[in-house]
Amino acid sequence: MDLKKAIMEPPPLKAKILMWAGATIQDMEEINKATSTEELEKVLSSVFQIDSTDPKQRVLLELYMNAVLFCRGMKFNKAQTSTLLSIFKRVHQANIDTALNNAEQCFNYCSELLLCHSVRRPPFSIGLYNLNQMTDILKYFTNTYMRHYALYKYIFTPQRFLDLTLTYSGTVGDHEPDELGSPGENKDEAEKGKDEENNEGREKDTDDKNKEQRTTEHCRQPVNNEQKDLITGPVLDKTGSAKKGELQSLVKQEVKQEMQRLTGHLEQCLKESTEQLNTILGSLQTNPQPKK
Repeated sequence: MDLKKAIMEPPPLKAKILMWAGATIQDMEEINKATSTEELEKVLSSVFQIDSTDPKQRVLLELYMNAVLFCRGMKFNKAQTSTLLSIFKRVHQANIDTALNNAEQCFNYCSELLLCHSVRRPPFSIGLYNLNQMTDILKYFTNTYMRHYALYKYIFTPQRFLDLTLTYSGTVGDHEPDELGSPGENKDEAEKGKDEENNEGREKDTDDKNKEQRTTEHCRQPVNNEQKDLITGPVLDKTGSAKKGELQSLVKQEVKQEMQRLTGHLEQCLKESTEQLNTILGSLQTNPQPKK
């Protein structure tokens, strides 16, 4: 299975008969007995296993409640109401199965499901709804679910996060240059220079001994600093730590620019998809035509 293809492309949807698939005859009897909003919420929560205390699940519960009220207004029987609830459930599941924009696919899937229950052609379809009922259902679906398609997508679609790890290869190792010698050799040279200075100081007069010692102490300090710079300075530069820091900064800057470019491209695609969806919804609202 190609994981990239499975993530980028929504799964194919196939219409089939859904009568009594979601709510059974016993469930529909309980739904019809519910007269108040509280009773209807309780029954639908039990039938579709919805946690009414969860704000996210209450959005789905409102969808089913409004669908039941629509069916009552259309004077649908138990089979028609149960089938319509199952159709809404399947279309909603198709919507949240992918994080991509599949509004057109969901609308076509709903139309195919309605056709599957509006034409008597056993065992592939049944004549549960007539043409006028199918048109009213499609119009209701367009003005309710498809009008708030992006809201349902945002609430129920799981968020995906990208974990980016950068690995740097080809950096210079911690090797000391051969021409500088080891720190031990440099230390021996420094000690040798100190001994020579001390010998020169002893050859001078006793009266100037203290003065020469202070001069020697004064001369030693620059030598030690020079030796320290000679040992540590080039070594740190040779290890490539400074170059590694520059490389990391450059890579981070390039990655940041690329992420900004991708974010802008995604926002533009979402904007175009939203405009296209609004255009489709507007045309369907003004002139709804069922698919033949």
